[in-house]
Formats: sequence, structure tokens, C-alpha cells
Amino acid sequence: MKISKGELYKMKKISVKIKFITPAFIGGADNNEFSELRSASLKGLLRYWWRALCSDNLNLNEMKIKEEEIFGGQKNRSSFDIRIYSLDNNSLQKQNKDFENMKDSKSKEIKDGIKYLFFSLYQQKKIENKFFITTNSQYKIEFIFKNENNIKEVLKALWALENFGGIGARSRRGAGSFKIIDIKGLNDLEISNSELPKFLYMEENNKQFNIKNFYNEKINIIQKSTNLDEFTRISNGNFKIKIIDKDFKNSFDVLDHIGNAYKNFRDYRKNFKDESSALHNFLINNNRPTSPIKRVAFGLPINYKFKPPRNINDLPDKIKNYILNNMSNNLRVKFNRLLQNRENLSKNFNELGFNYYEIKELNKILNKTLTLIAKPSYGDYERRASPMFIKIGEYKNKYFGVITLFWSKFLPDNVGISIENDFRRHEINQPDKNVIENFINIL
Repeated sequence: MKISKGELYKMKKISVKIKFITPAFIGGADNNEFSELRSASLKGLLRYWWRALCSDNLNLNEMKIKEEEIFGGQKNRSSFDIRIYSLDNNSLQKQNKDFENMKDSKSKEIKDGIKYLFFSLYQQKKIENKFFITTNSQYKIEFIFKNENNIKEVLKALWALENFGGIGARSRRGAGSFKIIDIKGLNDLEISNSELPKFLYMEENNKQFNIKNFYNEKINIIQKSTNLDEFTRISNGNFKIKIIDKDFKNSFDVLDHIGNAYKNFRDYRKNFKDESSALHNFLINNNRPTSPIKRVAFGLPINYKFKPPRNINDLPDKIKNYILNNMSNNLRVKFNRLLQNRENLSKNFNELGFNYYEIKELNKILNKTLTLIAKPSYGDYERRASPMFIKIGEYKNKYFGVITLFWSKFLPDNVGISIENDFRRHEINQPDKNVIENFINIL
């Protein structure tokens, strides 16, 4: 519905200027030619963060009613409109500068930590072939309110998006972080500071103070959770925050630092060795793990890759025992050579005396890299986004990271975690939040 000039004049307007701190990977009308910050996408993010941080102690039904009043729904339109204006040119020259800052000075490759956080973009080669919004790019966002009663709710949602979230792909891993550098129109509103949370207007020596103030103020008024929420929402006992401040030179140094810590923590040889062994045993011997797989708490799906067996001891127990009990030493030596050379496996297995079913089982695990995928057990739930958010902040040319955990119901109660490939499938229980808390604690 088009707004007339007369109606527009009567409406309250707030103008916000933002600056991107990390690249924002946002597609435009042509995904590869330019990036476009769109009002519909921004409104969706504000809705998400209002629900996560501003719906306080409302029950699910009350929250839905209030959310539709602010952001619109099937029965009513949104109580505000958004208009977005780019304030500078997002040139290829600026993109190249971002690439240089992402790269290691010696290897000239993208830094390992950044590569790990942005792995899906890097893996698909989108990061160097796709236009994106560069760091320091500025936009003006106009909020035009039809209902003044909801202004402070939208302001709180915008603050939450600025300080805990991001815009575009990989925003939960630090991409698309931005800061508000100017806001106009607040003085024209009939809203006093006493009506707003302190963290929205208090200024101290640095931005981190306001985030800590938010945490202290918010946690004190939120009830201790008895049941997990079914959506991302701050709750007493299921929310954790940590600020990483180590005199970083720029936002890419923060990303690389957090990315390397994240990569090292998730290394199966360090913190998940038993888990990896259990999955490998399931893959080779079909011995089904009984404990939850902790790593899946960071989000689904996850691909686990294992090298094919290279010697007799790595084979399934049934086949290994057959070889040890029925083959001569000479045949065992020949068999090991086959495993290492990996040529004409099926033909040679037949010559060694294996039957059709044994050869079929051997071919499953010998012909290629072995993969297991962990994902929700029901088809309607193909993925589960990470409950951990990485945000990069900047205050007076100093850069810092904000890591938050919003633990809610991981999946519906009747959905488990399926571990499967073409010839194995097993369902295990959902994970808990402990592994993510452990990671945040070591940062």
C-alpha cells in the first residue's frame, strides 16, 4: 500500500547511519554483480532479534500477538516502513583491499581462522567470485513509524542486531557485522530515557560497557527457565556471553583469532577423539554409538570424513578375523599390498577367496573416502542453525569480538540426530549446551 505525502508528513521518522565492520555477503538482483541491502531482509532480522532479546517474559502466544503488532502478520501490516540508501560506492578496489586484509602476509592465502569461519563461501569459491559489501561501507536507513507506541521496541531490536548479530551469509560467524555511527530524530519523539533500557543510551569509555550493562540489566528481570524455548530467545540459565578484547589492529584480526580458536577446539584429535573413534567404529563395524555426538551442538548438518582402511587391522572385525584365521602369511602380505595400491580390488579379492557378500562389504569401505553425515532425523528438518553467534565490534578504532550462546530447544522432542551414509544409519539423542560453553570459557 502506497503512503501518501500527507500521511508520510504526519509519521515519525528516525534516520540511522550504519558502517560495516566486516564484509557482508548479500546477494542483489544479480547475485554475482552487486550486493544490495534490502529493507525486507533487514525487517526480518529485526523481527528475529526482537523475538530473541526483547520479548522478555512473554509467553509464546503473547509474544506472537506483540510481534505481529510491531512487524506485521497475516491480519495486519507492519507498524513501520524501512528505506535504505547507500552512501558510497562499493567498488572492486575496496573489495580487493578487504581481500588483502584477509590474507596472511607471508603465504598470501586467506588466513586460516577466517577461512574456517567463512568455509562454505570459501569452499564454493563464492568469496572471491561474488560481489559483497565491503568494510567501512556506509548506509542510511530511514524508519518511518505509523504507530509511535512501537518505536522503542524497534530501537531495542536494532540495538540487539547491531551488538549480537550481522547481515547476510555467515553472519553467525562474524560476517556482516556493523555499527551505528549516527542516529537522528530521537529528540522529536516523546520517549524519555526512563522508558528505554539503560544499555540503549548510556555511554562509557567503550562499547563493551553497554553490552555488559545489557547483560546485567536483562538477566535480572528474566525469569529462570524451567523449560527450553522452542525458538532463539535469551533466558536465564541458557544464555552466555563473552567479550574478546586483545588490542586487535582491525576486524580481520579478530575474525582470524576467533576462527583459529574455534578450529583448534573442534579438532577431533584434541577434544573429540573418543567421539570420532566411535563414529569410525560404527562406519567400519556397524557398532552403534549410544552417547550423543557433542560436536553437533554447534549446528547441523556435519560431514565426518575418514580415510579408507590401508591395512588389515583397520578392516571390519568380521573380515579381519577371517583373514587372520584363514589366510597364509603370503596371502596376507598380498592383501596388504592391495589395500595400499588400491588397484583392481574386486578382481583380486575374488582370487583371494572372498565370496560375493564379503567383496560387496569390502567395496563399501575401500573404494573411496568414507563419509558420515549427522543431520536431523526427520526430512522436514534438514538443518539446525548454530545457537552460537560471533559478532565483531568497533569503538573508537578499537576492535573486539562478542561471542554469545542462545541455548533453546535444539530440535523438536520427537526429532533425533541421524548419523548416516549410503549403507549405515543410526539415530542418537540430541546434544546439550556444555560443549559450546566449554569453548566460550577457553576464549
